Amino acid sequence: MRDETVKISMAHAAARDLEVQQFDVSTAFLYPTLDEQIFMRMPEGLPTVDSDGDSLVLELKKCLYGLKQSANAWFGMLTTHITTKMGYTQSESDPCLFFKDVDGDRYLLLTFVDDILIIGKKLSVISIDEAQLADRFKITSLGQIAWFLQMEVTRDREARTITLSNRHKVIALLDHHQMADCKPVSTPMVDGKARLRAFDLAELDPGADMSFQKFPYREVVGGLLYLTRTRPDIQIAIQQLCKFMHNPGPEHVIAAKRVLRYLNGTTDLGLILGEFSGDSLTLSAYADSDWARDLDNRTSITGYALFLGQSCVNSIAKNQDRVALSSTEAEYIALSACSSKVVWARQILDDIGNSQPHATVVYEDNKPCIDLAHNAILSERTMHVDVKCHKTRERIKRGIIEVKYVPTDQNVADALTKPLGRLKFQAFRDQLCGRSAPFQLPLPKSTPTPKSRGRNKLSKKS
Repeated sequence: MRDETVKISMAHAAARDLEVQQFDVSTAFLYPTLDEQIFMRMPEGLPTVDSDGDSLVLELKKCLYGLKQSANAWFGMLTTHITTKMGYTQSESDPCLFFKDVDGDRYLLLTFVDDILIIGKKLSVISIDEAQLADRFKITSLGQIAWFLQMEVTRDREARTITLSNRHKVIALLDHHQMADCKPVSTPMVDGKARLRAFDLAELDPGADMSFQKFPYREVVGGLLYLTRTRPDIQIAIQQLCKFMHNPGPEHVIAAKRVLRYLNGTTDLGLILGEFSGDSLTLSAYADSDWARDLDNRTSITGYALFLGQSCVNSIAKNQDRVALSSTEAEYIALSACSSKVVWARQILDDIGNSQPHATVVYEDNKPCIDLAHNAILSERTMHVDVKCHKTRERIKRGIIEVKYVPTDQNVADALTKPLGRLKFQAFRDQLCGRSAPFQLPLPKSTPTPKSRGRNKLSKKS
């Protein structure tokens, strides 16, 4: 299943105080029978020719680990058992999510290869599902979830929270690269003015220090990239570092070491899910963009974060796939990407039994972008905008999303588009990691009727 599905399900389970049981299937790939005819060489120690001198091979009847058909065959077999024998329905939004209703309560089953999670209200119902799995597969019950996909899972049932952490990964990464005793820093990147660009060896002085070439840049950044699953606060830093994996220079090595220094001072930080206020878990989103940030090709950065209550269940920092001609266009592209993920998240929430009765509020800090999203404006500055970006306007009219203005200093997605100063960064970090609630407007008392709002033409400041 996708990371977002895991986080949404965990936040739902924590807030509703549901049971989360984990199971592991032993030798999963050896269960399904192959549909294709595949042969393999004789294993070492067995005869390779027969009495007539002809070569001998083995025909595979079952899947083996390392066979590229194995994963697909196993998932097909597991899906068939879950849907036909256990009564679950497969989600169309995430095929690895299954759900069913028992006595008015919804139960979820999530799969990641041979790891299975079952989430529900009653342990007795989960025990029945466990027995049905055990009828077909050899499984190991791991009890209440504690470790999942190399993430440490800590639960506080009184506070109704689940915390995902990679503390052990952070410590191992620092130890492996001799950075455990480095001096901590308060931010993962220097400040908002710091920008990385492609390295050209010819620009170095003849007597320059070349020790940076010995630094295992790819290995370090690869390890840091994995940590973004539970550490959205380093997402923009890692996004910037990943662009120079093929040819890192001295400034890139310094930037990578700074992230390690930042992690050394925040090893205990994790992602808190589930804590919420109100009667329901409400989905909201924040979108932002940093115009023309890339110094090499002048593309902008899209950043957005999805919150379920005050739990960040998805955060993205990525380069846009086209060059925006204005900050308004860059923000509009980011808003389009965010609204698409909101539509998907609402479908997942429907499947887990937490449907959203109101339009999902998407907060944006660029007023011309909001005007463009609400009104069909055609001008010299907007006629070139990609048609797919206007899908946002259709979603507003259908009442799926509602775009509202938020000041830049309250837009948490700002931390996903650029390096920030210490105070602003730490405030947004606490919101992304679930330690404080992000800015949100009060919910409407009834389902709103979508209206066109905003000015009739773009602001001159766009």
